[in-house]
Amino acid sequence: MKAKTLLLYVSILSFYGLTFQAELSRAESPFGKLINYLYPEKKVYRDVDFSSSNRPLDTYGERTCYIDSNSDVKCTEHEAVIDDIKGPFISVGVGLKHACALYQTGKVHCWGDNAARQSEQQTDSFAALAVGGKHTCGLTHGGKIKCWGDNFFQQSQDRPTKFYREITAGIWHTCGLTLSGDIECWGYRTEFYTDSMTDVNTIHGPFIKMATSEKQTCGLKADGKVICAVGRNSAQMQDGKGIFDLIERRFGHGDKHRIVSIAVADCHICALSSEGKLLCTGNHENNEVAEPMEGRFTNIALDGPRTCAMEYNGEMRCLDSWHPRSEAEDHLSHPYHGHFDHDHSRSPSY
Repeated sequence: MKAKTLLLYVSILSFYGLTFQAELSRAESPFGKLINYLYPEKKVYRDVDFSSSNRPLDTYGERTCYIDSNSDVKCTEHEAVIDDIKGPFISVGVGLKHACALYQTGKVHCWGDNAARQSEQQTDSFAALAVGGKHTCGLTHGGKIKCWGDNFFQQSQDRPTKFYREITAGIWHTCGLTLSGDIECWGYRTEFYTDSMTDVNTIHGPFIKMATSEKQTCGLKADGKVICAVGRNSAQMQDGKGIFDLIERRFGHGDKHRIVSIAVADCHICALSSEGKLLCTGNHENNEVAEPMEGRFTNIALDGPRTCAMEYNGEMRCLDSWHPRSEAEDHLSHPYHGHFDHDHSRSPSY
């Protein structure tokens, strides 16, 4: 009788667990953990796209890497192709002196500096990739984050009890988007001043996308609103953690521009609309929105004043300034193309 009762309870739990699997927060609850235990294939996660944070385009300093139409990685510096890595790849990231790309098979390939072991080859398979200054992180198909490389600021610390749907990495920090839609960051953060590098700072959502730089972290909500955490003076501490302001960045009114993704740098923020328009604004709350490059774009990447975007036809274009006025046009780089009719293959030069 007890066995039948237990079987009935398990059946009820299984039914509700599978019925409400789209409610992502259940994955971190005791209820969700029980379903995961009963069903090792993690059916609670079936509707979660753990690859959504993958980036076919990234830039840092003078180096920009992107995935071309052949699914190969090309890296440019001063408009010259310096790396040509054969794929097929689905994501690429650029660090201070290294770069990594994620194969379609889930394996990671890194090249360049390995002084902090940030370029060590991994045996694990990942759904998504994030490259920091001197560390590298992967997001598993089950929502766990694994990092390797420099850990001086605890940016590579393990998060064994947490599940994430997206991952991103800055120079000295790492952030994850939880299944319930909160943004969690750890490591050295200029907007999250803290007296302990092991602290995890949280921006409560729910968010569907996130982006981060050294001075701000932003989340995109389902209604298109962009909320950014901007740090105050480092002397302002509360319970050992820094005080930061939450500021809404506006890219349009009503349904004028439905925002589907965002990118953040220290001096500006850019967003892509559902129509593929590139919209950018400065860090001040009252900055107007500008459209620095005309066209229809699929991906964007920022660093400093630099803005790079990939068009629907595979062409990659960069501006040294985000603002569309004449002074920005004077610094317009020649467009980098995603198609090459001559071989630039060479060993990585980092």
